[in-house]
Amino acid sequence: MSAMRSAVSTSRMRDGNLREANLEAVNEPSGAPHTNVSIDWKEALFLATQGGANALGLMTGCLKPGSPFDAQRIDLITENHHGVGPLDFFDATGDFEIDEDAVEKWWCLGDNRNRRSVWIQGRQVYNADV
Repeated sequence: MSAMRSAVSTSRMRDGNLREANLEAVNEPSGAPHTNVSIDWKEALFLATQGGANALGLMTGCLKPGSPFDAQRIDLITENHHGVGPLDFFDATGDFEIDEDAVEKWWCLGDNRNRRSVWIQGRQVYNADV
């Protein structure tokens, strides 16, 4: 998680530096328009899973038939609707659905307390309940 968060922060800083450089270059006759080089949390999560596997030529990083089962079980709320670990969901009720905002909150604030189980190549290698 920290590597993905660092990648997003670094890309935003890098993008800001390029914006400053482009503002100076705009006054030059050959000034080029700015190209955004920052990534968001969704892209970082993709690059850490399926994107990374694609770059390495691996058949993993996604949940589809024929792919190795490499997965984590992440809990966001408890059965009595309290946030797990550092997460708070003040509006969590009996019909609470995990949406994009909840996943983003986990991505920004989540930690090892949210990780309940881990499987690598179909074999469970971690179970927080044991």
